[in-house]
Amino acid sequence: MRPVVLCFSGLDPSGGAGLQADIESVAALGGHAAVVCTALTVQDSQRVHDFEPVSPELIRRQAEAVLADLPVGAIKLGMLGSGAIAKVIAELLARHPDIPVVLDPVLAANSGGSLAGDDLAQGLLRLFPLATVITPNSLEARRLAEAGALEESVAQLAQLGARHTLLKGGHEPGALLVNRLYQGVEVIYESASPRLSGEYHGSGCTLAGRLLAAVSAALAGGAVLVQYRDKSGDSARRLTEAGALLALCQHHGVPLLINDDVELALATGADGVHLGREDSSLLAARRQLGPDAIIGATCHGSLAFAEQAAREGASYLAFGAMHASSTKPDAKLATLDTLAAARRFGLPVVAIGGIRADNAAPIITAGADCVAVVSDLWTAPDIAVRARTFSNLF
Repeated sequence: MRPVVLCFSGLDPSGGAGLQADIESVAALGGHAAVVCTALTVQDSQRVHDFEPVSPELIRRQAEAVLADLPVGAIKLGMLGSGAIAKVIAELLARHPDIPVVLDPVLAANSGGSLAGDDLAQGLLRLFPLATVITPNSLEARRLAEAGALEESVAQLAQLGARHTLLKGGHEPGALLVNRLYQGVEVIYESASPRLSGEYHGSGCTLAGRLLAAVSAALAGGAVLVQYRDKSGDSARRLTEAGALLALCQHHGVPLLINDDVELALATGADGVHLGREDSSLLAARRQLGPDAIIGATCHGSLAFAEQAAREGASYLAFGAMHASSTKPDAKLATLDTLAAARRFGLPVVAIGGIRADNAAPIITAGADCVAVVSDLWTAPDIAVRARTFSNLF
């Protein structure tokens, strides 16, 4: 079954925002959106004219029916409409503390018009400590924090219990639209893109839904480890990206490794590193990262390299490239016989390089305990299905 995201939001008759946007963005990333309708709205693509909240008791019953029936992997909260609804949802979340939650604290539509009763702002604050990440736009952040400057707003939201805040910049001036992800008050990721002309109905719903669905789809498909690899040399960007990835991995209990950079692993608190032959020595990495760190070693196609890495305390041995790949087009190819022979070292054997769903089976049969995949997973039309295809080969 596709990963299930339980979405709470309002019904938009024009089809551009709310539950419809949630369903489309979750489905586009390979997930299944189960939906709880929190309000009926009177709106068009230009503005909200009126809305009527659904009774809190009916919302509770909708959600409990889904939670009892489907394996919900994540929850996304959009328009809630009233403080009473927020209270019921807080009670539901408290009974399911292991499910990650994205809270989009909707107070008004991007196109104009209120989507909140007078008591909703206080109700949303009750949800902050229960959310994995909140995704306010700049207007919502200022209103909820009762502050003027955005940095001050983020700091106040953190004090109110927000662990991670994705601050959406669509309402701010400038040629670039900048979104920032904060861990507490620290920026750990920033994206900037040219601003499109015009107003776009439902963009906030889509952004929050895609963030949650992407993580859920990859992990629900069976991925058991994530490696961050960036050779750009942009230290600031690499630190923010690795930090953002670590925050997401920790919420799902999946280890994060840093490729070829012990210092970055130390700076972010990642679970370990993967080292190439030309990078830091394995012995030095073990001393720096400690006995519990996961340290992988690239052995190319050499059993001699593998023997040395095993002696120095590697956690796993990686061989490849198994096939030509766009990531390392000039890499020498390793053989299936090498994978089989490497079993004698008593460590997990990982195959890397050019591995696809249609060529992985012989590699696994030859002795690979894991396969590392880049392009064939992340360019797949359905990430969760492709990840599950790989998982089912083991």
